[in-house]
Amino acid sequence: MAIPKRFARFLLATTAAVTVVAATGGSALAAGTSAKPADLKVSVALQSLMELYPGSEVVSEDTLRIAPGVDITMPPDQPRDQRVLSKEAVKAALASPGPVRPAASLPAKALAPVRAIKPAERASAAAGGSVYTCEYKYLCLWADAGFISGYKIRFYDCAFMDLGAINFPPGGKWNDKVSAYVNNQTDGANTYFYNWNGVSSWNLLFSSTALDWNSNIGVDMPAYNNVIDGVHVCDT
Repeated sequence: MAIPKRFARFLLATTAAVTVVAATGGSALAAGTSAKPADLKVSVALQSLMELYPGSEVVSEDTLRIAPGVDITMPPDQPRDQRVLSKEAVKAALASPGPVRPAASLPAKALAPVRAIKPAERASAAAGGSVYTCEYKYLCLWADAGFISGYKIRFYDCAFMDLGAINFPPGGKWNDKVSAYVNNQTDGANTYFYNWNGVSSWNLLFSSTALDWNSNIGVDMPAYNNVIDGVHVCDT
């Protein structure tokens, strides 16, 4: 049985918001949202990330919401008392436009995923809870293998996301950075991973059906390590 898409009203809005935040520096927050949780001290590192994503919202001491349904988390070993990027590097990143390219067309539903965990196995991963620090109903991507280091970006809303339109905290963009993922969306929800051919189209790399994860793409699927340019989140 098909599982309804979550928050489909953000299908277009999310992609547009991320593009604005990453490429032009526009605000990603809806009116009335709080800049940070009460009594939370914003570290120097997190403050520098807020400059990289103008209008971002503090979710926790290590996480920012840079657009509706899109969060970025610092790695545990990031010094909290040091900037992630210099002010000059932040200015350069904000001045660098994101690519203008279309969303990918979804492939046929009959396409088999590279690997998927049967829904019954969710019981061993705390039903409806976090899986390797990826919260339920999220797709999480890591820049490093192992789920315990490197920057993490997570997506909640059903949408196509061009990773090349999202600034990567240490510099550059999020495309060609992904080495691990957890698909902890609603059981049966599909995610499709794409590579941009550099000219005019998206090439499907592989797909994933929740619950699913890969802690080291470089070992398990070396052809796909650090080549993912876009993801279509939570198609069913």
